[in-house]
Amino acid sequence: MNIIKKNSGHKIAMVSHARACQNKNNYEDENLPKDKATLVFFLMRKWLEIGNKNAWIRESMDPPFNVESFCPCLSREDLQEKFEHGNWCLGQAFYYLKDGKGYCFINQINGGDEWLVIRNCIQFESVTMAAVIRDGKFEDFLDRIEKATDSQLARLEY
Repeated sequence: MNIIKKNSGHKIAMVSHARACQNKNNYEDENLPKDKATLVFFLMRKWLEIGNKNAWIRESMDPPFNVESFCPCLSREDLQEKFEHGNWCLGQAFYYLKDGKGYCFINQINGGDEWLVIRNCIQFESVTMAAVIRDGKFEDFLDRIEKATDSQLARLEY
């Protein structure tokens, strides 16, 4: 699925940044786009690709998992409020940007609460957010994934 419109200025930037997430063994994100709009387009394309490879997420039908599944969150509080609302459809995705990195959470259970967690192009965790929030660990969880290196996330050592 191509989320970039033909003849848009973003297509050229996307091609030049494509190598940032090509190699599964290379978790460096130094080649990611620096401007926010291009970063969102680039990461959303990657998140769609990752989600469509997930055995549960790719089965979403009502609604289908696509670019419209993604909802931006402007703050941690906004993100937490979304999780607390609950009863999200399979494939519902929330994301936020911080310090040039994108954090994406995609629901893996229809009406459930099991979220695939992705930072930039690294899928690294599946989290039951209701439990994390209930136990008062939401802020700590976000702190840890924001501070971890890419290789720490890939090894689940954060």
